[in-house]
Amino acid sequence: MNASDTLGRTGANILLDVLESEGCEYIFGNPGTTELPLIDALIDRPHLHYVLGLQEATVVAMADGYAQASGKPAFVNLHTAGGLGHGLGNLLNAFTSGTPLVVTAGQQDSRHAITDPLLQGDLVSIARPACKWAAEVTSPDQIPILMHRAFQDSQATPRGPVFLSLPMDVMEERSTIRVPQTSHVDRRPVAGSLAELAVELTAVEPGKVAIIAGDEISQNDAYKEVVHLAELLAAPVFGSSWPAHIPFPTSHYLWQGNLPTRASGIAEAMQGFDCVFALGGKSFITILYSEASALPEACELFQLSVDGRDLGRTFRSKLSMVGDIELSLKALNALIEKRLAPRAAEFAAARDAARQAYASRKRTLHERAAALADNAEIHPLVAARILAESIGATPIVDEAIATASHLRSFLNNGSTRQYSFLRGGALGGRFLARARPPTRRVARRRRRRDVFTPGAVDRGERGSAGHVHRDQQPRVQRAEEFHALAAALRVGANRTVHRHGHHHPGHRLHRAGAIHGGAGAAHYARGRDRRRRCRSNRLVPARPDRNHDRYRVKPDPPAAASSRPVAPPA
Repeated sequence: MNASDTLGRTGANILLDVLESEGCEYIFGNPGTTELPLIDALIDRPHLHYVLGLQEATVVAMADGYAQASGKPAFVNLHTAGGLGHGLGNLLNAFTSGTPLVVTAGQQDSRHAITDPLLQGDLVSIARPACKWAAEVTSPDQIPILMHRAFQDSQATPRGPVFLSLPMDVMEERSTIRVPQTSHVDRRPVAGSLAELAVELTAVEPGKVAIIAGDEISQNDAYKEVVHLAELLAAPVFGSSWPAHIPFPTSHYLWQGNLPTRASGIAEAMQGFDCVFALGGKSFITILYSEASALPEACELFQLSVDGRDLGRTFRSKLSMVGDIELSLKALNALIEKRLAPRAAEFAAARDAARQAYASRKRTLHERAAALADNAEIHPLVAARILAESIGATPIVDEAIATASHLRSFLNNGSTRQYSFLRGGALGGRFLARARPPTRRVARRRRRRDVFTPGAVDRGERGSAGHVHRDQQPRVQRAEEFHALAAALRVGANRTVHRHGHHHPGHRLHRAGAIHGGAGAAHYARGRDRRRRCRSNRLVPARPDRNHDRYRVKPDPPAAASSRPVAPPA
């Protein structure tokens, strides 16, 4: 019997054993004092990679993006009450989007919690509104069960984040508890009543069934079955009104775009259809109130989702079924194909008409953008067209709410993995996890305001999600110049470096990429005086030979030109 069997392992090592048994590869975090036991235990775990974020909102955003891209839960480790508070906005995004996250946070040593020590907080109460459930580990013997439960429940329908509080003493305490093997649960049932649904859908005339493609299609890449169903019925396909993704190929001739976000607009789009087949829940999300119902009275509703909570909940449905979309549609398509065989020519003609209508819509859209290109001021449609052409098939994370519909209208891609949107409604929802130090920007917020530019500029490396300053964004009078400016801003954002390598705490959080204002802006402002006393630390383009002089950060004006007094050095 070796020493480890006699003395046991620390709670931190037990937790890492569970992570490895669950196939976890990454830990997304921003560690502090309470997380030191976990960081120490990571030294001997070469297969677990720690992805460092400089602020917890970014940490949760990176984990959210990773979980959605990989299809498996992401593990997050935050720093006490303050760090959990920073991450709450993006936790709400993940909760609304149904992203599987296992979120943990370090907690103060429970042995002196009664004395109200620094960093102590009621983490469970803070996390509970943004998670499926929240609990605090009180013994290392609880870690295997609670951690395995967290991974299972984060993937159970409805998917979402779960939370565990990890006190320091529990993570340092030793135990001989064994880590059980991972459970395997099949959560993909095939819906019942498919034969009845096939009868209902095939009784409708070609092109009179509207399909609404919800985010749930993306979970198991069920779009191929959705495309097959739409082609069988010659059915136009709409995206949900407030999506996390576009789960249908935007280059397909049956794609109609996403629904509006007002009930009256949705009802207008659904006029003329005999029935609606909604795949996935929450198809008719509205933002602004309107008196009309989103579903016209004469339009029947059919629903299929693995999450039964939304079925028949807001609108009366003629038939709603609980089941996995991919597996259920495979069975449904076979039934529909058999029933429509005698009417093949009729539906083929409807598909040809849909192709012509799609080509006509695209031609009209481009003609409209071309006509607006001659305006003195750039129209969002012109900018969206140029951005979409520049982006091509590159993945897009779009947080430009005001212009999102313009950009989507120009997407022309056979992939359903290109586009992501802020389903939870909060900015900074998804970030690529990149283990590299952030670049810096030196600017005085009292004289320069941030500008958020849509499309491909959204994800510049420099600053939060593609922010550029008005000083760095020359006024553009012609659409032809916009393409060159967008490219120059992207290159400048990706290739800016600082000369001396000094980092000031006043803007390190802003550099992490998830702060658009509020506490982040205040923190940034607190470092302003430090930056005033460090003028030599300037941003310069790494490739000045690329004609970047026009966009470099301009020198600060003389101190006398400022209308605000400069605080004396501390």
